[in-house]
Amino acid sequence: AMYLKLKVGALMRDRNISEKEMAERADLARNTVRALMRGSVARVDLGTLEKVASVLQVRPLELFEETEEKPGRSMPALAMG
Repeated sequence: AMYLKLKVGALMRDRNISEKEMAERADLARNTVRALMRGSVARVDLGTLEKVASVLQVRPLELFEETEEKPGRSMPALAMG
């Protein structure tokens, strides 16, 4: 099975965008940004993903990557196929 994994933290690091800057520019709480960076979210609001994607200048789908590893309890296992 394939799973979806959030890669917000890696994208932010690539672009030198801090947690604080993301929170301000995306109009999100710091703890929301922190959870997205860690991938430790059980569910994510589409509006939140759109805001984060906009700051990172990517499409919302690009915030995810496919992995064969079953995510731990911190990340939901979104099984595909």
